[in-house]
Amino acid sequence: MANGQVFAIAWSGNQIPDLETFLGSYFPEFKQALAEQRAKAPLRRGPLHLQSQNLIVESGGHRPDLRGRAFVPALMPPGVTEEEIQ
Repeated sequence: MANGQVFAIAWSGNQIPDLETFLGSYFPEFKQALAEQRAKAPLRRGPLHLQSQNLIVESGGHRPDLRGRAFVPALMPPGVTEEEIQ
């Protein structure tokens, strides 16, 4: 948390968490970016990397080892790097 705000989430397990709950007000932006990516490459398989105006979401792996992270770069505290979000 940065100043009481969650700026990132990360997951590892046998399923992707409920992103609607975790992304909150950023979820519509995530859905829009996902829809745009699927429209460009509807049969694309493999790791997910979405970057929208305010949000980055990455996810990949196979059950039972699904991993991912989502973060808002503008909210990251000084000194925290993207590589540390895991």
